[in-house]
Amino acid sequence: MGYLSKKINEQILVYPFLVIILLYIAFYGAFVTHGFAESKLNLWFLVIFIPIILIDCFKTVLECWANTTFHNNSSEDQDLKKITVIIPTKDGGSTLDATLVDLLKKFKPKQIIVASNGSTDNTCEIARRYKVKLLNIEKPIGKIDAINEALKLVRTEFCLTMDDDVLIGNAIIDTRLLKNASGVAFRVLPKIENWITQIQAHEYRKSMDVGKNFHNSTATVQNISGAIGLFRTKELIRQINFHTGEFSGEDLQRTLLIHLGKENNRVLLSQSIVETEVPNTLWSLYKQRVFGWGPGLLSNTKNLFKILIKKDVHPKLRYEAFYTLFLVLIMDPLRLIALPILIWYPTITIIVYIFYVLLELIPYIKLRGKEPLWVIFITPIYGLFNFLARITGSLVFLYRRTAVFLAKKPRLDDYRTVSVGYRLASLIISCFVFAYIITLITYAVKPIVGSTLFQTLLTLSFIL
Repeated sequence: MGYLSKKINEQILVYPFLVIILLYIAFYGAFVTHGFAESKLNLWFLVIFIPIILIDCFKTVLECWANTTFHNNSSEDQDLKKITVIIPTKDGGSTLDATLVDLLKKFKPKQIIVASNGSTDNTCEIARRYKVKLLNIEKPIGKIDAINEALKLVRTEFCLTMDDDVLIGNAIIDTRLLKNASGVAFRVLPKIENWITQIQAHEYRKSMDVGKNFHNSTATVQNISGAIGLFRTKELIRQINFHTGEFSGEDLQRTLLIHLGKENNRVLLSQSIVETEVPNTLWSLYKQRVFGWGPGLLSNTKNLFKILIKKDVHPKLRYEAFYTLFLVLIMDPLRLIALPILIWYPTITIIVYIFYVLLELIPYIKLRGKEPLWVIFITPIYGLFNFLARITGSLVFLYRRTAVFLAKKPRLDDYRTVSVGYRLASLIISCFVFAYIITLITYAVKPIVGSTLFQTLLTLSFIL
C-alpha cells in the first residue's frame, strides 16, 4: 500500500494529458487535413487566431507604451529596525546558508525568523549556527501556516517574507513605500545558470519592468512574488482569517486580498532588484508551471471575479483581472483548438511565429535589450511550452479539488493526504473530464474539425 501511495499521485497526470493531446493532433491530421496541408486562411481560422493575436498584441502594446515609473529608492528610505524577516522553509538547507549570510549584512540575527516547516535536513542546524530565531515546526503545515505561526513572534510594524533561496544583495528595503500601502513587490530576477534560466530572465524582467511597472503609478500591482515581499504586519495578521492556506497561488491570493481590503489596499513595486534561483532544466521548469503556477492561477478565479465587481477598484486593476480571467476561461480553449492547426498547416505556423517574434520585440526594445537577441526567437516556442504547462496545470487543479471533495477533507491542500483509493478515483475522473472537454470544444467548432473526428474523440473520451 505504501508503494502504491507513492506511485499514484498527481504527477501521473502529465502522461495521460500528453497522450490525449497527441491523439487529438493525430486525429486532426488523419481525418481533417490528411497530413500536412497547404495553408488556406478561411473564416474559421480567423475566428481562432485573430482574438488570440489581438488580445496579446493589445496588452503588450498598452503596457509597453504607457507612462511608467519606478519609485526612487535610497538608503535613507529604509528603516530596518521596523522590519522582521520571516523565512518559511522546508528542507532548504542547500540554499539557506547563502540566504542568511546575505541577510545578515543588513539585519541583526534577532530580526530574522526561520520557520522550519517539517524539515528533515540540516535547515534547523544552519539557523542555529547563525543565531537567528528558529521556529521548528516538526510536522509540515504548509508555507502559509508557517508564516502565520511566525507572526506570533513579530513585534515590528513591517514584515519581509522571503523564500530560502533569495539573495537581497544591495536592494533597498523601502519602508517609506508602506506609508499609504500594505504591500511592496520587488523586481525579482533569476540567477543565470544556462540557456533555460536566460529565457526565464527575459520572462521575469518583462513581468516586472513592463507588467508590474505599468501598475506602479496607481499602486495596483496585482502580484507580490512569493519569493519576497514587504508587508504591513497588521495586514498579514488580518489575512490569517481570509487566506485559504493553499500553497499554489499563495502569493497572488495574498496580493488580491490586499486589494480587496478596505484600508491601505494599495500595492507598489520597488525599484530594487533581488535574485532568486529558478528551474534550470526543462523538466523542473515544466513541473514548476504544472504543479505550481497553473493550479495557482485557477485557485484565484474567485478573488479575480471579486476584483471585477468591487466598486472602488481602479480601472487598471479591473483590466488586469479581466485579462487574466479571459485568458484562462476563453483564450486557452481557443489555443487548444488552434494547436493542431499550427502543426498541420506549416504556412500558418510560420506566419504566427513571425508575428509573435515581432510582438516580442516591443518589450525587448522597451527593456533596452537586456537579454541576448536569440531569446526573442525562442520566446514564441517558450510561450507554447507555457501554454501546455498551464493546460496540464488545469488538469492538476481539477484532480486536487476532486480528491479533496471525495475525501471530504477540510483544507484545500489536504489532497496530499488522501487515501490511495481517492487518489486513483480522482485521477480517473480528471482524465475523463479533460478528454470530454476536448470533445465538447471540438463539437463547438465542428466546421473546423469535422464530424468524423468528433465521433472519434467522443468514443475516446468514454474509453479514457
